[in-house]
Amino acid sequence: MRPIDVNFDNAQKVWKRIYGNLFSSNNKMKPKLKKDDFVRMSVNKGAFEKGYIPNWGDEILQVDKIKETPLPIQYKVKDDKGEKFKGSFYNEELTRVRKDADTEYRIEKVLRKRKRPDGTFDVLVKFIGYPEREWIHESQLV
Repeated sequence: MRPIDVNFDNAQKVWKRIYGNLFSSNNKMKPKLKKDDFVRMSVNKGAFEKGYIPNWGDEILQVDKIKETPLPIQYKVKDDKGEKFKGSFYNEELTRVRKDADTEYRIEKVLRKRKRPDGTFDVLVKFIGYPEREWIHESQLV
């Protein structure tokens, strides 16, 4: 059918022929991540960024909601405090990670040191990718 042949009477039929399968229920993709999975977000690099810098951010996030639109699937994420990020992210922008007691976090800076009553030390550190500071035991530093 030529474009000139499309009119008000047959427009719906033409649209279904072109786009009908795209929005059908059997064309849905299955989400690769589940709700409450832990993920890291990709870091946008500029054209001249160094290749040795990691491609994934340091902050570990959690999948809050899955938007199963026809194509593509989008995810809403939140941080460990429960604060939701604005916008939604595609599967290619997130990677699943394991978060447990053995998970190590990179330290940006040691800010202060204090002595405990038992003679050991605590240090106030700022982790890379996290805004808050935290007191940890000196033995936890790597």
